[in-house]
Amino acid sequence: MLSAVALFSGISIVTVIISVAYLVVQIIANWILLEKAGEKGWKSIIPFYGDYTLYKVVWQPKMYWIYLVLVIVEAVIEYLAERVFPIIALGTVFTIVQMVFLILSLIVQFYFCRKLAFSFGKSSGFAVGLFFLYPIFSMILAFGSSRFIGKSNTTTYL
Repeated sequence: MLSAVALFSGISIVTVIISVAYLVVQIIANWILLEKAGEKGWKSIIPFYGDYTLYKVVWQPKMYWIYLVLVIVEAVIEYLAERVFPIIALGTVFTIVQMVFLILSLIVQFYFCRKLAFSFGKSSGFAVGLFFLYPIFSMILAFGSSRFIGKSNTTTYL
């Protein structure tokens, strides 16, 4: 029994170390991205502000707030659907509305990834990579030879 507890605590420690290392590398990548875009890199350390600044640089600040509201509303609706109304029919309505907000937030996030890729001179395929594997592709943008060329001039509906 003791060896199982030791094993799980060892796995937990390794998981925490990997998570902290990932977080540090992601902050460094965002720092470099912001500096490539002409912003102060330290903004990436502050939660929400770094993301807001990146949205401001490659798209529009209001789109960050729209995205944030969509995510928060989706989380509240998910809580209501699972905890407050799990059995009655109203729970189904909440679940459907939650899915709508989730899809809308994913659409905004995809357009952000597209704007980010185009702002660094990358293709739509790279934008898809950013959308599905953001940590890896943002590190490619940050640590690679990509240069910030400015906001994308592509016309989008968002």
